[in-house]
Amino acid sequence: MNNRDRNIQIFEEGKRLWETNERLCKSIARSIRTQRFVGAKEEIPFSPSTEGDPARVVVSRKRTLEAAEPYVREGRKTCILNFASATNPGGGVTRGSSAQEECICRSSTLYPCLNTRELWNRFYSPHRKTGNPMIASIRPTYACSGRTQRSRSFCRKKTGGT
Repeated sequence: MNNRDRNIQIFEEGKRLWETNERLCKSIARSIRTQRFVGAKEEIPFSPSTEGDPARVVVSRKRTLEAAEPYVREGRKTCILNFASATNPGGGVTRGSSAQEECICRSSTLYPCLNTRELWNRFYSPHRKTGNPMIASIRPTYACSGRTQRSRSFCRKKTGGT
């Protein structure tokens, strides 16, 4: 089995899991209810926190979920940056692609949070209508997809070749 077919199989197995596991279904529903898309003409609300430590940005050579894992285990609020596709939820995850977003979607419950009517209407479809997938805006979506379902081995580093 080639890598693309393997990636599709892994994604489909994960999809079956988050469609049938009651705990994951509830977690996904909660994430979708609380996620927030910020449109191009909207401002991100800011209010200085009076509690806790200020945010800290960490740049690491580790894979995304691998880098976040220790902070999550410690109970810290953790945010990851998803280098997202502007035209497809999960990028090419359903077609077996292997980039960062696809790996996150194969390893967590992020994909169903991205594949919503609101995000299609406000983000993916407008980008598709440009006719130029290379033109992307910087529009953040806050999605609290706090469940990972796979080990980080499914996000293998490329070791050469294709």
